Amino acid sequence: MYKLLSLLIVILIILLGIGIYGHFNKDVTEHTETITPTPTVSTIPTIIPSETPTITYDTTSPDSITVIANKKHSLGEYEPSDLVAVSHSGTNGTQYMREEAAKALEEMMAKADEDGIVLYAQSGYRSYATQLSLYQSYANRDGVAAADTYSSRAGYSDHQTGLAMDIMGENTRMNASDRSDCPVEQCEGSPASLWLIENASDFGFILRFPQDKQDITGYVYEWWHYRYVGKELAKEISESNLTMEEFFNVTGGDYENN
Repeated sequence: MYKLLSLLIVILIILLGIGIYGHFNKDVTEHTETITPTPTVSTIPTIIPSETPTITYDTTSPDSITVIANKKHSLGEYEPSDLVAVSHSGTNGTQYMREEAAKALEEMMAKADEDGIVLYAQSGYRSYATQLSLYQSYANRDGVAAADTYSSRAGYSDHQTGLAMDIMGENTRMNASDRSDCPVEQCEGSPASLWLIENASDFGFILRFPQDKQDITGYVYEWWHYRYVGKELAKEISESNLTMEEFFNVTGGDYENN
């Protein structure tokens, strides 16, 4: 009897164990969720290439290094506030330019000296009053129409910016009104002019009134007239073979009233 009772207890325990395990396994199965992997989202931002910004130059403010004075754009009675004397002056006495341009001119002339080329700063800054007197003397001598081809009316002169210089070489001379009596060795074919064409842009200067550009600049070819615009820009303009008007897309030509 005791053995039978013991056997029944063992069987009961086994049955209870099976029931508890089954219930627990079912509960776990019912409450287990299928985990779906979350799609990977890139955290690297998309970079949209931007256009290269367009550089703009100030061609109208008189104090700007890139200001354009021509027959369509007057400087009024502007006078630079930073004029300094330059050395290597020619027969016209002491010449003046704006400080940055004068420093660059000195560097250029020093390099010319090293290369055995003699340069003179012949005519730099001219005031409104000076240009008025100079132009009138030319007009009285040659007539207004002729004077307008090689001399500026007061307020319209590149010299008034304080950034221009007429540069001469040893035994060279200017002759804007009549090129016929200007021997090539003393004019555009002189060692000085050839050196300037080759080296001026390295120091920030460009030939302001190139040959065959009178319809654009308003003036005849002047191999001696150099204009400071800064070293980097001078290289660009010189290599482009464009005038300042063309390079900056600024109107040139004759006076409005002509």
